[in-house]
Amino acid sequence: MPARPSDQCADARFGAAGRERAAGLFALSFGFVVFLSLLLFSVQVIYHLHATSLVSGASIDAVRSVAGYDEVDDRSAAQFRAEATLRDRLGAYGRERVSISWSEDIDSVAVRVQATHPSVFPAWFSERLPFTTIDRTFEVRVEAVQ
Repeated sequence: MPARPSDQCADARFGAAGRERAAGLFALSFGFVVFLSLLLFSVQVIYHLHATSLVSGASIDAVRSVAGYDEVDDRSAAQFRAEATLRDRLGAYGRERVSISWSEDIDSVAVRVQATHPSVFPAWFSERLPFTTIDRTFEVRVEAVQ
């Protein structure tokens, strides 16, 4: 079958690859989606690590300050101050996304902190990710003077 004149012109202007222009468009699009997904994944992991570090540090300071009191009445008043300080240190994140619960006995004081991070992924996908929440418990023993 003889070549059509339009094919001969295309071969003359663009070479043999003239008919294969835009053949890599699908591969480029797929590569871009994979790159963007990995970038968003790494941003979410970094955000989780940063938030976990901040919540842990503030929680440890709060539970230590409460455990420093000898009397139970002083400790219960200190819990309110420590919780307010903890939420203040975490800012808007602490006021909106963090729940705090205290427990104490004769020998120790514990605080349980649960937080939910905002996600860069769609909601239907971010519910399945393991690094969108924090659930930590910090316990400090109370030392009695003997």
